[in-house]
Amino acid sequence: MANKYNQLNIKGREFIQIGLWEGKSLREIARELDRHPSTISRELKRNIRGERRRYIPRMAHVRATARIQRRGVRPRLKDAVIRDYVIKHLREKDYSPEQIACTLPHAHPGYSISPEAIYQFVYAQYQRHGWGACIGEDLRMCLKRRHKIRHPKFVPFKESKGPIQNRVFITERPGEVDARIAVGHAYGRYL
Repeated sequence: MANKYNQLNIKGREFIQIGLWEGKSLREIARELDRHPSTISRELKRNIRGERRRYIPRMAHVRATARIQRRGVRPRLKDAVIRDYVIKHLREKDYSPEQIACTLPHAHPGYSISPEAIYQFVYAQYQRHGWGACIGEDLRMCLKRRHKIRHPKFVPFKESKGPIQNRVFITERPGEVDARIAVGHAYGRYL
């Protein structure tokens, strides 16, 4: 079996159809395609449809291509109440996403949203990260800072994770610390 996963192509899907016509088992088809049997099983579960319950490789390929293109694209603000509230307050009342997130639960009890979700909704309306055509309504100009695209925040001092450098184990500490003679070695009186 192959180590690296590759999407099934049209030739692989046609091979599956021929294998089904010949009455081969899923394991035999998978072995001949150098795939895992679960790959073939998932392919058939996704794409055997219709009254005749047949596998049509061209239709399966079109569906798979459409699924790949939609992958990772999630609609923002699915709820109509929240979406209408956000658009109204951005456009008409000149609220920031933070203000909208704070006022929404008071105006509509039971509903809530984060400011980040509002920013993602506003910037998700554009193809190519803001440099392409507008898919929906242009709400970027309604934001306090009218950026065309979102830039990542600059962090001047990134935390470096890892082991503590030049660490001294507690078993190797000096005797004066155990005796608590010096100032700062007091234990727990003011904690």
